[in-house]
Amino acid sequence: MHINYLAFPYRNAYFKKNYGISVRDLQIIEVLKKRPDTGKVLIADRPLTVYEALLGRTTENSDHLRHISLDLIGALKGRSWTANCYAELMPKLLNEITSWDNVVILDFTPIANIHTLGIPSQFYWYDLIDNFSIHNRFTAKEKELVRRKYESVSQHANIITGVSGRALARFPEEKRLTITNALYEPGKNSQESEPDFKYGFLGFLTNKFDVHFIERLARADPHFSLVIYGDSYDKALAKQLSRISKITLKGKFKKDDTPNIMKTFQVGLIPYLESRSHDGSPLKLYEYLHYGKPVLTSIDYEITGSAIVNYNKRNLDETLLYLTSILKNPTSKQEIISMLRREDYLENKIEQVVSRIQSHLGLLST
Repeated sequence: MHINYLAFPYRNAYFKKNYGISVRDLQIIEVLKKRPDTGKVLIADRPLTVYEALLGRTTENSDHLRHISLDLIGALKGRSWTANCYAELMPKLLNEITSWDNVVILDFTPIANIHTLGIPSQFYWYDLIDNFSIHNRFTAKEKELVRRKYESVSQHANIITGVSGRALARFPEEKRLTITNALYEPGKNSQESEPDFKYGFLGFLTNKFDVHFIERLARADPHFSLVIYGDSYDKALAKQLSRISKITLKGKFKKDDTPNIMKTFQVGLIPYLESRSHDGSPLKLYEYLHYGKPVLTSIDYEITGSAIVNYNKRNLDETLLYLTSILKNPTSKQEIISMLRREDYLENKIEQVVSRIQSHLGLLST
């Protein structure tokens, strides 16, 4: 007997087309697709607005349920529209899953009222890809909708997973399970050429990026150079960074580009303002370590070690001296790579969730 998944991701097929399978929800879905105990997987993307369709944001994917909403007014409400827009999918959705059994709803959405749709299912799995109740890009009204969603999830979900215990603290203890981010199909470590930059950052640029630390780092390190890969969601921040000498903004990249990108710098940065942190677990932390990069971070995450340096816990001169000692050590790269364990790969982290689903559905062999 197989498990069939009906997934409601936060990121849609158009995002996947542009950035690859680079974020938690898309990665979890892909891991489930490849499991031998998985039957079918249907991905129910948020309905596209007419405005998005006119901009060419449509895609053709056989495993994605696509729908264009004709609700011209509702779509102008922004994220709050997503609370109920999935109801438009129901005729197509029910037609697709009419013959399914062992149906698991996998919900990644921060606002949508998925549980009210009346979808025939045997298990409801909710995953917090982020703690949207404190998300720095959500408005007060949107955060209130998130709060309501989290209350309903507490009542209706069979299991609630999230990136950290802190992010899950509001949910019932018997339902929550911490599944930090992890490595997903990392590229191979090939022979490296001499990197062009000392520091590198991979990810979207938002106002949680600690630009003041970058300014201090640029002044303090005579060997400073920084390359940033990723789209900017904050144009003022991008302009501020572009004015700092020896910073290069490369813009958008796809996950498949990561192996080549990692050859271009020596030290991976995670410079986030703690006041705007979302109780997260950065995917880039695992990627930096996989490629043998020491990490300079502002926050202590779930992996710790001598090659992960929190710049808020020592003065900058000491930090630079310590990083220099790591970079000069010929064995550092292999030591950093060895920090990752078998359980730091996403397919292994997901195993404990699938086991709970199998137990609930009575599919575990005796």
